[in-house]
Amino acid sequence: MQRLSAFAQFLIYGAVSLYFLCFPVRSETTSSNPQNFPHDELIEKIQIKIDSLNIVVDAKVLAPRQQKASPALLILPFSEGLFAQESRALGFDVAVIDLDRLPEKIRSRALYETALKLQSLTKTKILLGFVDTHLSENYIQNARLFDGLLVREVDLQSFHAISAPIIHFWGEDAYWRLVPWRGIWLNKKNIREFFISGETSSSVSLNCRKYENAFGMMAAQKALLTALYVWVLGETPPASRAPGPRDVILAKDLIWPDIGVASVMPKDDRLVPKIDHDGNTHSGVQLPNHVLPIATFVGIPLHHDATDSACFAPTIAPFSADKSAREKSHDPRLSLVERYGSRAYFVATMRIVADKLVKEKLLLGQDAEAYVRAAKAAPF
Repeated sequence: MQRLSAFAQFLIYGAVSLYFLCFPVRSETTSSNPQNFPHDELIEKIQIKIDSLNIVVDAKVLAPRQQKASPALLILPFSEGLFAQESRALGFDVAVIDLDRLPEKIRSRALYETALKLQSLTKTKILLGFVDTHLSENYIQNARLFDGLLVREVDLQSFHAISAPIIHFWGEDAYWRLVPWRGIWLNKKNIREFFISGETSSSVSLNCRKYENAFGMMAAQKALLTALYVWVLGETPPASRAPGPRDVILAKDLIWPDIGVASVMPKDDRLVPKIDHDGNTHSGVQLPNHVLPIATFVGIPLHHDATDSACFAPTIAPFSADKSAREKSHDPRLSLVERYGSRAYFVATMRIVADKLVKEKLLLGQDAEAYVRAAKAAPF
């Protein structure tokens, strides 16, 4: 997205506000099963009238799994299946508003009215939005509609005039794309920034040389959503964790361990997070498996088949189990036994690391337990 000057953004916000005042949107809602809401999944057809045209907006609503009122309604711009289900499990109402089928010129107005109708339908007092690069302009133009925004890898310059709480996060892949993302930090009290070290922002694909489950990024995303909600309620959020000037380096100056990835990494003047002698980053939010790594996590995807779907998962190069295996494979990185001594020590330390992140509001308790269980299965 191109950056706009402050004056240009002022004109855009003013134009959007004036448009709503001059052309009020009338709507009516039809529901497939309103009597059982909010404990069932249902499809809502939100009918709105814009400039004498009847428009039907598809909105898939997922009610929370718990049999109690939801604390908030989370609006998604597209079907993020796993995140939608995980948010539902946390107790949130989740709605996916399909704007893609609508003419581009009415999408922002449709989002505005549809979100309000869904909030009324679900009887939730708090409205949260998830902003991604997909249709981000429509959410930016309606930013004041939301009580809080969870933003993934979007230029925050567009949000400079917004006072609602904003949590912005991105993964390591943001730095390694063909056109690398360049974040701009606004340093505002209502914005928190989080770089999730060693993880990728996008969904994983099976078309990867080294496949990893998306658990790490999802664990961070769930924790940040929860932090956003309690921030809206008045609780202090965790402090930002993003690479500063001392944490980045030119890509061409990185020194990679000899594990077969150096030849495929871009060697140009882009700024990327610094790495250690294992090839892992250490800035930003480090999830338990990155504080106590059993592999090198590289934020660039490697594809099996260039003609197949894109791979967005990080490349993983596991450490050897012991010194003998390491020397046999000529791996320059220490083995698991050389690093941690024993599985018992590794598991106990993983518990300490995970619990610390829970206290810092950067990991949920249930996910901390999952990391400890995974540590017990580490390939020592």
